[in-house]
Parts: sequence; C-alpha cells; structure tokens
Amino acid sequence: MSNIIEIAKKFNFDGEVVQCNPYGSGHINATYLVVCQNGNRQNRYILQQINRGIFPEVGRLMDNINQVTGFLRQKIIQAGGNPLRETLTIVPTIEGKLYYTDENGDCFRGYLFI
Repeated sequence: MSNIIEIAKKFNFDGEVVQCNPYGSGHINATYLVVCQNGNRQNRYILQQINRGIFPEVGRLMDNINQVTGFLRQKIIQAGGNPLRETLTIVPTIEGKLYYTDENGDCFRGYLFI
C-alpha cells in the first residue's frame, strides 16, 4: 500500500497533515485518524481505505453515501440540529472527487471526525 500520509494529503483537509494512525479495529475497511495542523488549531479527520472486495463499485457506493448524507443534512438543519455532529460529512479530494484512487487501484475516502 502507498504511504498513508501521502494519501491523506490528496484530500481537502484543513491544515497540514501531521499525523495519520490506524483507528479502531474494523473488519471491512482500514480506518485511520488524520490530524492536521492549521496555525494553533488541530483538525481531525477519518480516512478509510475502502475494501474493493466487498465494495467493487466504489463510485456508486460514494455517490449513494453522498446522496443519503445530503438528504439527512437537509432534514437535520430543518429540525434545528447540527449536521456536522449528526451525520457524516464527506471531505472531497483536492480535485473535488468523493474518493481517491492510488496507483495500486486502492480507493480511499475522507470524513470529518465526529
């Protein structure tokens, strides 16, 4: 697999990537906690390597997640809630895509850390 910090830098995370460590013990996707430094502030994100054996159509998967979270975000706002805390927020790549594919064909997605 590619260097996970270099992959994290492909996402539109706020700040400089200073740390990227395995997070949790999932059985399907590999999950990492990314810490970015922006001045005096640290921002945290989740970076996941999507298991293509389980999810072979990553584009369709991410489009679906984007649609569902967008719908939920609208409902949460209408109810007076906080969508940044009550649903997933996809962080796009620096190219504006919902996921990144590395040179090995491995796919990664980014979320705000809740």
